[in-house]
Amino acid sequence: MPCQDRLLTLNEVMDKCRLCRSTIYRLMREDRFPLPIRVGLRAVRWKESEIDEYLANRPRADGEFIQRNGEQQ
Repeated sequence: MPCQDRLLTLNEVMDKCRLCRSTIYRLMREDRFPLPIRVGLRAVRWKESEIDEYLANRPRADGEFIQRNGEQQ
């Protein structure tokens, strides 16, 4: 049986990524952040697995990347 992905609210995404709302939406416009899925007329959610993947693959401040196991690329 496949594992069901948890859906995160914008506030949960902001807390997890340590980004503000405007930065998240700017990164989405630049195609550099996962897009949400619509769950209602005005409600959207992000798949937690996509946010985790974004965090694992985003560049560090020094320009290097961090892999999930903590080794640098």
